Amino acid sequence: MWFGGLVIFFTDSGNPDCPGGNCRAAVQQRYRDARAIYAQRLVDAGGAQPPPPPQPPPVCNSSDPHSIFTSQSPNLYENDGAYELGTRFSADKAGQITKVRLFTHPSEGGTHKVRLWNANTGQLVAGPLDWNVSGVGGWKELALPLPPLLGWEPWHIAANTQYIIAISNGPDRYYAEGVGGFNAPINNCNLHTFVGSGVYSDVLGSMPTSVWNNTNYFRDIVFDPD
Repeated sequence: MWFGGLVIFFTDSGNPDCPGGNCRAAVQQRYRDARAIYAQRLVDAGGAQPPPPPQPPPVCNSSDPHSIFTSQSPNLYENDGAYELGTRFSADKAGQITKVRLFTHPSEGGTHKVRLWNANTGQLVAGPLDWNVSGVGGWKELALPLPPLLGWEPWHIAANTQYIIAISNGPDRYYAEGVGGFNAPINNCNLHTFVGSGVYSDVLGSMPTSVWNNTNYFRDIVFDPD
């Protein structure tokens, strides 16, 4: 891909503008800045719509299973690199994550790694779990195994604790994004997010913590309160 070639060019130790080959971070930031300009021009030209204004939390039965996202959808897709992509959230009640959800590009497929992190401590709570994604684009769900499957521990979360559900992109590197999607918190029943809850990392296997333009990467859960 053109971005990969750009990174290789700018990180070449023979490049006089990059002594020692330490320009990767600078090149990635230049790319993200250019991408932000492109996204805004799409909006200005009517080719993409800005994220809708935040809506009040829907009425719900707080004892029923529910997810973080409801009607939200991406306004762009990218495939510029391999990333850990996540959503930072908390719950009013303790409970169990029974499914993970992912909004995919129509051509997206292959193995994605799923992890759950404690955002406060940086501790890996659950995973990694391999998810082989296939089929048409849009929301996909992966049902987590139920105990007492040998070797499987339920993905249980505590109340009022911040977690990150992280799902890497696959070998084709596609991922969905909603630029500005976390300019305001998204709340649904017991589940809550924060300004800047969409997080990423370009170090595979690490907890994603970086924020770019409050982008939503559409990593989600289905939560079953205790």
